[in-house]
Order: sequence, then structure tokens, then C-alpha cells
Amino acid sequence: MEFFRQYNEILFHKLEKKVSDLEQVNRRLGQEIEEHRLAEEKLLRLGRSIEESPVAFVLMDVNGNVEYVNQEFLRISGYARQDKAGLNIKSLQLTGNQPDDFQKAWDSVGSDNIWRGEMRIRKQNGDWFWAYLTMLPLKNQEGRVNSYMMIMEDTSEKRRLETQLIQLQKLEGIGQLAGGVAHDFNNILTAIIGYAHLVYLNMQQDDINRGHIKHILDYSEKAATITKSLLAFSRRQTANLSCFNINDLISDFQKLLLRLMPENIEIQTQFTSQKLSVLVDQVQLEQVIMNLATNARDAMPDGGLIIIATNMIDIDQEFIKVNGYGKTGSYAQITVADMGKGMDQQTREKIFEPFFTTKEPGKGTGLGMTIVYSIISKHNGFINVESEPGRGSRVRILLPIVEAVEAVNGNKTDEVIEQGGARTILVAEDDSGIRDLITTILTERGYQVIGVANGVEAVNLFRESMEKVSLVILDGINQSDEAGCESDIYERIFGKYARV
Repeated sequence: MEFFRQYNEILFHKLEKKVSDLEQVNRRLGQEIEEHRLAEEKLLRLGRSIEESPVAFVLMDVNGNVEYVNQEFLRISGYARQDKAGLNIKSLQLTGNQPDDFQKAWDSVGSDNIWRGEMRIRKQNGDWFWAYLTMLPLKNQEGRVNSYMMIMEDTSEKRRLETQLIQLQKLEGIGQLAGGVAHDFNNILTAIIGYAHLVYLNMQQDDINRGHIKHILDYSEKAATITKSLLAFSRRQTANLSCFNINDLISDFQKLLLRLMPENIEIQTQFTSQKLSVLVDQVQLEQVIMNLATNARDAMPDGGLIIIATNMIDIDQEFIKVNGYGKTGSYAQITVADMGKGMDQQTREKIFEPFFTTKEPGKGTGLGMTIVYSIISKHNGFINVESEPGRGSRVRILLPIVEAVEAVNGNKTDEVIEQGGARTILVAEDDSGIRDLITTILTERGYQVIGVANGVEAVNLFRESMEKVSLVILDGINQSDEAGCESDIYERIFGKYARV
């Protein structure tokens, strides 16, 4: 019996050890299972992070055959998930463009290096976009390269903003030059036109020189139109803002547009039923529409249809994110579309550059779209051009909608000053030629004129002669005092003496 008792104890100890060993194995197995679960969760999070990353990820084998792409790559490249099969990374290279850059990147990762750089990437539809790439080799457990990874960030918006900044800097520099020249030239033209009118009005109907003077006036007016365009471009032209229903403004201006179009060009308007009230300078906005309609006409030498449409659009943060421009609010949208030859992407990128034109030499100044851009920007608006070769062009203009108002230029005097009658007029004009012209015209009509060259003289002489001065004429461009500071002459005189 003792034997069996000892044998049972031995078996029991062995069983206890087996149970203990099994418990340890079970604990290790549980730990391994937990570690495996955590690793799977981590891998799943990593996969989800890559799939939902704001930058594009592409995995490929050593031959460049694509094995995996995330959602961002599909979004910016235009490819669908099913297109991945049979897609080689080299198909993203633009045909005939920058082959050296792409080959350098491929050679670098092939030599077990990381390559970083920016290049143009071809989309599925043949278009392209700028992207910053990081390409790196991936190794297996043996340390051998068995695949490559490419991280791609769309930099089109960044480049667009950089280009826009450069464009604004160009416009600012050229605008200052053009504005200074145009202002001086405009003063000269004003004197020429004024004195020519005086001569013309005092000539006999049968005077043989009457026709010559008329030609001087006609060509001077054309020159004045050019200076107005340059002043609008440089933003030195005084804006006369008024509240308009954009549909009414375009409808009235359409009659003039039709006279400027050949018979084979049709203009069709598509107005929204909503009232779109905008605060604009009528002349400048008409110039914008004129320039766009003229460009549309020139793009259709064999004739075609120009559509001018209006509608209301609300800009929110999503719109700004998608389109890359705008400010939240309600806008009146003017669309000018044609059926012309259209433009490629390179042309569209340069369309607002000063002196850039696609027209034949002598048929375009290259300032038309630059002036359009400047005017719309001055009205706190936005402009966008959509065009493809052979598919025409579509220009969209956005202008802020405002509440309709009765008047925006303040109160106007109801008093009418009779001609002559020994009334005294104070004329403040820094250009002596224009000042002499105004003095001559008013003097011939029986007025007494006091002429001064600047705002300081105007205020001082007005104080001395305020009892007899009935009217004050101020130069709207430049009335700075001797110290160079802008003087608010209007407030100094009219703020205290409303009768003038």
C-alpha cells in the first residue's frame, strides 16, 4: 500500500507541474494573442491613417507597378480604384515634359536613396497638376529593396497663390508707372480737347478748318479713352459708386454691345429673376463687360453665340476650400461665355498678365484682361476663367450683393446758379494748363474766377473772399498741401459753409 501511496504522490506532483506548465503556456499564449490583437489594431490604425491622409500615398514594386494608392491620390489624380490594376507609376509622367526630373527620381530610389522634389503630374484625363514628391525604397527582413513608396502633396493651390502674389506685385509696379504717366497725359489731353472745343465753337459753319479741328477732337477723345483705361488699371481713376440692379445695367448696355458686333455674332442674355443689387462704378463695369464681349467676339472669327448670364451665389468656407478664392457672403455672378477656340492651361495662367495677348500684332494691347482684373478687385469682387482648346471660354465675375439704396453720393444742392451775373467761382487745380482753360471758359461766360494751384491756397483765399464766392471747383485727383499731406479741402470748405 505504501508503494501505491508514494506512486500517487509522484503522479500528483507531476500532474501539478503539468498544470502549472499549462497555465504558464496559457498565460504566454494569452499575452501573445493580446500583443497580436494590439499589433493588428495598430496596423489597422496605421492603414486607416494612410488611407485617410491629406497627402497621397502610392506603393509600387521595383518595376513601378502600382500595388496600393490611398483616397487622396484618387482624388487629386482623377483615377478610380479599379484603374490601379495595370497602372505603372511612369504613366504619371507628362509626355514630352520634364523626363529628366522623373528619371532622376527613379534612379535615386533605385540606388537606395530618398528623392524629394516638385514636378508636374499627369492626371487620368490628361490634365496635370503640380505636386511635391517624396520617393523612398522599402526593404524586406533581409535588407533588400523589394518595393518603393511615393508620398505626393498637391501644391497647385500653393503655386496659384504664389503666382497671384507675383501678379499683384507686377500690377502694383506697372500700375504706379502707368497711373503716373496716364494722369499727366490726361491733363495734357484735357487742355487740348478744351481749347480745341473753344476754337470749334467760335468757328463759322463754312470755315474750311472746322473739319480739321473736328478730327483733332475725335482723335483726342480716343486718346482720352486710353488714358481712362490706364487710370482704371492703376486704380487712380476716381470711382463713382452707385447702387444698380445688375440685370438692368447689363440689359441697358447690351444695346450698345450689339452695335459693336458683326452680323455673325449673336448676344444672348440669361438673367436670374432675383434682384441683384451691387455697388459699382457703372462706367468701369461696362468697360469690363465690353472687354469680355470683345474678347469673345475675337475668339469667334467665323461668328457664334455670346451668352451673358446672371445669378446669385453664396460663398461659404467649402466654396473657398474647393475653389481657392473668395470671401464668405452673397454675390452677384456675371458669366460671359463664348463658343470660340478656347485656351490651354498655359495661356489661362498668363491671361491677367500686363501686355500678354494672344491676338495678332497691332490688334491687342495686352491690357484688356489686366484692366478687367483690376476693376473687379477694386470692387471687392473675384474673377475666374474656365477654358479648354476647342470648347470656348467662360469668365465668371463675382460682385458683393448690397442692400439697395436710393443714393450713394450724398445730398445734392437744389440751388441753380445762373450764368454770369458777376458770380465768383474759386478754381483749385494744380495743373496750370487746365486751370487756365477753366478760367478762360468761365470768364467768357461772364463769371469772375479766382484760380489757385493747391488746397492750402484754396482754403486761405476762400476765407478771405467767402462772402462773394458762390462756387468752388476742386481737382478730384490731387489736392495735397505744401507739406505733402492729403488735405480734406471738401470738409474744410463745405463742412462749415454749406451754402457754397
